[in-house]
Amino acid sequence: MSRDDNVTEAIIEGGKDGYRLGKSIARVLMVLVRPIVLSTQALFRKDMGERFLTLNQTVLTGAVIVAAAAATFLGGYQSAHTLAARQEADATAACAVIFGVLWLGGFVAAAVWHFQVTLRKRGRDTILWHSRSNGVPRVPQITFPMELAIVWGLTVLAYWFGLFGFGFLLMLSGLFAWQSDVCHKKEFYNRVLDQIDGQIESEWLGEAVEKRLSPAQAHGVDTWMPAHISDDYRRKVAGFLKGR
Repeated sequence: MSRDDNVTEAIIEGGKDGYRLGKSIARVLMVLVRPIVLSTQALFRKDMGERFLTLNQTVLTGAVIVAAAAATFLGGYQSAHTLAARQEADATAACAVIFGVLWLGGFVAAAVWHFQVTLRKRGRDTILWHSRSNGVPRVPQITFPMELAIVWGLTVLAYWFGLFGFGFLLMLSGLFAWQSDVCHKKEFYNRVLDQIDGQIESEWLGEAVEKRLSPAQAHGVDTWMPAHISDDYRRKVAGFLKGR
């Protein structure tokens, strides 16, 4: 094997390693981000896919809500050096417990319904459902933009009343939900474009190679074939591309 072949193979292997590393990082980020998104989205949405809401993510989401409640509960006591401040911290702690129980209870109820009712019904009735679906609104009138508005409105109220742990979680949940929605739409649009590009290439790639067509003549397909390639070789390549 020549030195150039070794370099090429090393580049290819490096590219594969980089791709695998990128996928691993994406999985780690998803593990960290998805529970934050689910902490609010599971309350607004139903019929989620099997891979969007999993048992592990359910446990992590519950832990995130408990952590927000604990941060709110303890946060008020950090600077409670006077009696008035202590009383205010006690009121904040009581609100943290009540709000935390309600939030966690609502999420647990939604998760139990998902695993015990929704998924069982799909299996029993052989309902095929997109496994990465982020669900549909529980209330049809509450669309995704309205959902974000509600979450960020609650964020403002949480900070206003000094529930900083809850406010921080609500803020992140709304932000990550919006970003996930943007990425999901972009991914779907790219998949549509991939299908269209595949059809265009199947129809025009062979013709572009064989007849030396410019991108303007071949619906944007640019073959980048060296000028010195013979017409006979071009016909052979074109025949291969056309399946002949």
